[in-house]
Amino acid sequence: MRSFACGLAALTVLPCLGAVSMAGVVVSLDGTYGPIGAHGGASADTPDPNNDNVTGESPNTFVSEEIEITALDPIDLVLGVTNSGGITEYFLDIGTVRNSTGVDWYGFRATGGSGYGDDFVPGRDMPPGVFASNPRWDYDITPSTDVFDLTRTEEDTVEFYGGGVLHHGETGLGLNFAGDIPDIIIPGVSGYQLTIRLEPLGTVPEPTTLTLLSVAALAIGWQVHRRKR
Repeated sequence: MRSFACGLAALTVLPCLGAVSMAGVVVSLDGTYGPIGAHGGASADTPDPNNDNVTGESPNTFVSEEIEITALDPIDLVLGVTNSGGITEYFLDIGTVRNSTGVDWYGFRATGGSGYGDDFVPGRDMPPGVFASNPRWDYDITPSTDVFDLTRTEEDTVEFYGGGVLHHGETGLGLNFAGDIPDIIIPGVSGYQLTIRLEPLGTVPEPTTLTLLSVAALAIGWQVHRRKR
């Protein structure tokens, strides 16, 4: 495992990475932002760079140890990344999370992007011409957690909900999902920062439009079947 240590910057060039081997890997945890209490740290291992669309679980891993969250505001984990000449897929293990927010959690959301706090930009809103492809989660494996049974997924967001509750004072979750880490393609730039934004949900997540349409279709179908009888 490689321990993280590097300077802090915004979504810009990371000159401190210039001396690091151009291995196309997550090389640093540049900062954590938001209502974090205790955090056990993080580490990464990248034995197989440029392995996009690997079959099964990627051997490349990013592991964040137990995090204590003290409020419902977003938590931003800012990672330093260097180019690899392609796209590297990671197995992301957020580990256990302690709920110290004072309220129960009915879901949890993880979004990939850049920046932190009010300057956070989700992957889908990245400007063109910056990355070979926008940073995104990869659903070659099914996202999972030990508390919530259901998931809703978008290009840069996975939301867990249903089947359980993480009560205030409890520790659990164990988020597992995969992410594609692309190269930055700005000439002369060899590294950048990627943010994993974590958000506990203190209310039951609202159903998506697709879910509502599915329910409506089922209701219409039931009414048609009932009339035919």
